[in-house]
Amino acid sequence: MDHVREGTGGTNVAMIILLLVSLHGSALAQTTEELIANLRSPIVKTRLEAARKLGERRQREAAEPLARVLRTDTHADVRREAARALGLIKDEATLPALLAALSDAHREVRRAAILALVSFYIETNIEFITAERRGWQILNPFLSTYEATIVEPETKVDDRITQGLVRVALSDGDLGVRQAAVRALGVLRATTAVPQLGRLFVGHSALRVEILKTFMKLGDPRAGPYIIPFLNDSDADVRKSALIAVGLLRIAEAVPKLIEVFERPRDEETARLALEALSYNGARAAEKLFLQ
Repeated sequence: MDHVREGTGGTNVAMIILLLVSLHGSALAQTTEELIANLRSPIVKTRLEAARKLGERRQREAAEPLARVLRTDTHADVRREAARALGLIKDEATLPALLAALSDAHREVRRAAILALVSFYIETNIEFITAERRGWQILNPFLSTYEATIVEPETKVDDRITQGLVRVALSDGDLGVRQAAVRALGVLRATTAVPQLGRLFVGHSALRVEILKTFMKLGDPRAGPYIIPFLNDSDADVRKSALIAVGLLRIAEAVPKLIEVFERPRDEETARLALEALSYNGARAAEKLFLQ
């Protein structure tokens, strides 16, 4: 009998423990309504956590409250998390709030808004858009600032998003944010932005390599006239990227300049890249170069 009592007692204890764990878990499992209410908490950490969890749940009912937070919360970290959440929920009614966030006073909110707008169309492998080489990251071989990620050709991207990203690329006060906007335009296959990116390419040296990467991703030969003057640029990164670009884009108008660069290159690699670009273009005018 004593053994029976001991066994029964052990079972009762186990059941009590399971019940307590269950009750504790229920208390922690907040409803969506409770999380939305927490967006108005005076405690920053509570608002931040609520925005994060609402994004993970991806429920449309949270979209409008999160958009309001993005517009009005006084703490940049909360606004940033609200932008991320809206990118996961993907409610088109919140686009005005995200587009407005492209002008937020804090760069991290603007960067989050760029990623969120891209997330409306693609979520996979887009982290590179906001990757930056600063401080020790300059030497980090695992930090990628370029990926081949791009939406499918038939994807219809809202014109407001393209225009908003172009505006950021042209005028944002932070170089890293401008770079993110240029990369985002490439991911969203924004071929309509080629002329504006071309003018920016000519006028802003710090963005040239990023814009060349986007030109290559877009595959639009209209970029050719903007690239050709830089085929023998004094900046090695710009020069080599430009040579690769006119080859991949098959810019026939670049052939005379490519021949000139090949015959009077700044270095051996420049000559090699010029020859490769000519081979891509299948230029008859360059046949004698291949026979040498």
